[in-house]
Amino acid sequence: MNPLRPHVYLIPILVLALAACSGEHTVEGTVVDYDTREPVPNVRVQTRQYGWKITRDSVVWDHPTVFDTLTDAQGRFRLDYEGADSAKLQATRKGYVPFTHWYEADSTAVIKIKRKDPQRQPVKFGLMRIGVENHQPFGWSFKEGRRALDPEEADVFPMFGSRTDWNHIRLTVSGGGGLQFISGPELEVEGDYLVYTDRAPSEGYAENLSMNFDEPGGVYFVRTRDGRHYAKFEFDPTRLATEGGSSGYTQGNWALLLVYVYNPEGSRYLKYEK
Repeated sequence: MNPLRPHVYLIPILVLALAACSGEHTVEGTVVDYDTREPVPNVRVQTRQYGWKITRDSVVWDHPTVFDTLTDAQGRFRLDYEGADSAKLQATRKGYVPFTHWYEADSTAVIKIKRKDPQRQPVKFGLMRIGVENHQPFGWSFKEGRRALDPEEADVFPMFGSRTDWNHIRLTVSGGGGLQFISGPELEVEGDYLVYTDRAPSEGYAENLSMNFDEPGGVYFVRTRDGRHYAKFEFDPTRLATEGGSSGYTQGNWALLLVYVYNPEGSRYLKYEK
């Protein structure tokens, strides 16, 4: 038997697989400054696609290929790429916070990027946990940076409709605390909500708010239980991080993991940069 014969059949099969898994696509649009809405030139827009690569000696699956372009003087771009029907676009330019978001192939994008402020440093951020342990709910204390089983010791505390309905969570506060939600559509952005909210509102806080898993995400602002400090956390139903999952919830051990920013100095300034 000719030892090379298997390759005669292997290569056509791989070529067919490659053709089936890739295609030529385009995403075009404009990049603007989030605050001024002015077009931003010389922004690098790129996507990383994965697929087959055939060399003389081997066949590699999941090989990365980067496709990129620059915006023109009017902030316009056209990104041609080969790969999947959707593309994770990254827009970067010195002096701006990096932007990432998924777009469908052959779509039009308006990308809003946030300018960095060299005069003001971002506030430290962390990962908060709210959920249930042994069927008992627990909240979060921003000052201590820990979970709190007692609602009176928490700045944010969850209330659940039932042990099996984890899609309905109501957040409550104690003492001088308060809650306020600003959605992505209100911010006019599609993700990275924490980047686009530098300062907590001075008023408009409520004692409790529902977390809606069926609506667009956004930012929850928190006035802490002492009434003098502020925090914010991001809630995106399309990109939830959890511990335990739905099975853990029915068993009484489950948590939402949420990125937050807290200012220990008591200022409403809550700048966040990735």
